[in-house]
This record gives sequence, structure tokens and C-alpha cells, in this order.
Amino acid sequence: TPRGTTLPQAPGSREEVRVPVRGGLLLSGDTLFVGGAGRADLRESNFDHLLQSLSRLGDLAPDTLVLPGHNYDPMAYTTIDFENGRNPVIAQAKDRRVRAP
Repeated sequence: TPRGTTLPQAPGSREEVRVPVRGGLLLSGDTLFVGGAGRADLRESNFDHLLQSLSRLGDLAPDTLVLPGHNYDPMAYTTIDFENGRNPVIAQAKDRRVRAP
């Protein structure tokens, strides 16, 4: 792993997923998309784990640049701040975290 790079676990679409974060840049792979998130309906996926991962990613610095592994939006990239304000799956993840016992 290059110096200064963290590889937090971000399970959801698959359990072994890690997403590199370095110097304000997140390569979000199949976890976080522009305005959406990875699939949780596959045999190897877990919706609760996906929401936990998205909640943690949403806590990164607001100016973190997000480069998703897939793009279904006209924007090629996004920021944590933008996704925290408009991504319905992150909103669901944060809502669930607030209501957890």
C-alpha cells in the first residue's frame, strides 16, 4: 500500500471490498456511486453492511473527491459533501445509524 493510503473495509455489494483513500481522494469502487450505491440484491451482498459502509464513508472530510467504479450519472465524479446532501442511500444509512439502539 502506498504511504498515506488507507484501505478501509466497505462491504456491501461484496464482503471483501476495501476502498482506497489517499490525500482527499476516495476510489469508491462498487460501494458509492454518484447519487447512488452498489447493489445489495446479489447472493454475496449484504444490505446492512452496505449501509454501514456508506455511513462511514459519509463521515470522511466533506471535500473528499469520490471516483466511483461505475457511473450512472452525467457527472463523472462527486464529493462526500455533495453525496451527503443528495444521495438517498447515504441519507438512509445515516438515518438508520441515528435510530440504532
